[in-house]
Amino acid sequence: MRLLRTLFVLSAFSMIIACGGETSSTTATGNESIDTTGEASTDNNTNDRSIAPPASHNCEITNAVMDGNQIWIRELGILLAITADSTTYDEDFGDSHRVLEVYNTENCEQIGREVLPVNVSPDFPYFLAEITYNNDSELVGIRGANTIYVYNVSQRELLPVLKPQFLSERMSEDAQSGNILRLEVWEHFLIGFAEDEGTFAFDLANENAPQAVLPIAEYKIDENEFQPLFAFATDDGKVQLALPTYEQEADQFSINALYPTPQDVNTNISSSARNNRYIVLRNRTDNKAVAIDLQDRKLVDLPANVATQGAQQVLQWIRNR
Repeated sequence: MRLLRTLFVLSAFSMIIACGGETSSTTATGNESIDTTGEASTDNNTNDRSIAPPASHNCEITNAVMDGNQIWIRELGILLAITADSTTYDEDFGDSHRVLEVYNTENCEQIGREVLPVNVSPDFPYFLAEITYNNDSELVGIRGANTIYVYNVSQRELLPVLKPQFLSERMSEDAQSGNILRLEVWEHFLIGFAEDEGTFAFDLANENAPQAVLPIAEYKIDENEFQPLFAFATDDGKVQLALPTYEQEADQFSINALYPTPQDVNTNISSSARNNRYIVLRNRTDNKAVAIDLQDRKLVDLPANVATQGAQQVLQWIRNR
């Protein structure tokens, strides 16, 4: 398994919904690439790259489709869209956008169709994930009001429904609580944000049994505002530490990786310490402390003589700064 060549490009991480015919779904904007492998990037994709894919397609979707709710995977010649048609029309609510349509753009033939279940209400549409295509695993994320689906493009298969999971219990503030506002698929990880509940993640490496990735720590900054600390694991036993954030008004999701490459860090934290503002971990190579401020979302710069001390001494130094 080749994990995360480009896991998490900031939005900053970016918005790459490919609308219509001429934008490749693998093109992302943003100013930061996060390496979670520690290796130079290589292209081991089984797709034939010797022939350049076409620059556009002529396929048209005849059913109702919302702006931005279609994506063309240029490298595979596949067009996906969430549509509404007569089969999902509701007498009380009108169009119900919950039909996943899949087309071969070489001949515009429909090669797949999935009707997704009503999620909360017929007028609550499904949306394709904001960052949705993965060169390695070819997975497309789909978010409903509070449930998630992942479509495997190469196998033309809809994976089992997922629901966000969190480290601590969440209390609903109103009817909007739990609405999924953001969803991104990168390599074998799915990352999203739910209103009043925060960031969640899933490991999709085992497509038949996706696993929730819980943060190793989580600090409650304010009512219904949580800052999780994730440790995304790589094949070599290292981790990429990240403090994801979502700015709702700007619709900007940032992964906030703490290092440019994965680190050999011991992520074991006692359950009583997981909800603290300051988290102290240990580097496995030299046993020096790694301190993280979950409220300010950054590493704490420790003097050399402090980094070698015990966790309580490190915490005391941080508080006395």
